Amino acid sequence: MKRLIIIFFEIALIFCVLETNAYETNDFDFYNKSIIYFGDSISEGSANNMVSWDKYINEEANFVKSINASKGGATFSNVRKNNMIIDQIKKYKNKTFDYVLLQGGVNDAMDEAVIGKMTDSYDLEDFDQNTYIGMLDTTFYYLTNYFHGSAIGVVITYKTPNASEFGWGGHTSNPEEYYDALIKVCDKWDIPYINFYDGKLSNIITDKELDDGLHLNNDGYEKISPYLYDFIKEIQPYLRNLKREEKIKNSNLKYYNEKY
Repeated sequence: MKRLIIIFFEIALIFCVLETNAYETNDFDFYNKSIIYFGDSISEGSANNMVSWDKYINEEANFVKSINASKGGATFSNVRKNNMIIDQIKKYKNKTFDYVLLQGGVNDAMDEAVIGKMTDSYDLEDFDQNTYIGMLDTTFYYLTNYFHGSAIGVVITYKTPNASEFGWGGHTSNPEEYYDALIKVCDKWDIPYINFYDGKLSNIITDKELDDGLHLNNDGYEKISPYLYDFIKEIQPYLRNLKREEKIKNSNLKYYNEKY
């Protein structure tokens, strides 16, 4: 009888430990998962001693591998040919990640890149790579190719209405046209996005969180990261969309992972 009592308490203790560990890991859905970040200086954290939202997200998610491949000054378009987000993506084309978070468009607005026109094509040869939209299509072409099966999400950057007062030129104070185009291309490729430009964070991301009118400071990254963390939890692996099966079957869009 005494032995049975001891066994009972041992079992109860095991369950208690399991429950405690599950609680302390905060979200065990991220257990043994990996993530990579692509983007410009905002994603890189270049104005905050290279500390970005990846630090705060990883503190909660505890990814087994977290790489921030973002680079200050990067663009989607080819206005800065030597510093394009697509180059970040191609650098890691042979690597595997469970999650991919993409941000950009700020420097395209700053350099007033030509917007271009939307197309319903998924064929690389149909994209006008001399335009912003054409390079967005090109970027998403390779992104969904290399990271097919990863959960892919896009960050629509917050408003920076006072950017021009701090010397940031172009359309940095009013980049709406660029972010609208990014949203449309996301919809086309069926890639989810979190829209910080819609004003929902206007009371959270203010000039106090933007020391230079454009880049987040440490307080800004701390405040914005929980929203990104919740967004990442919701995005699902990117798989071929059967709705556009007919459109892509004859194109040169070939996935590395052919298992669906």
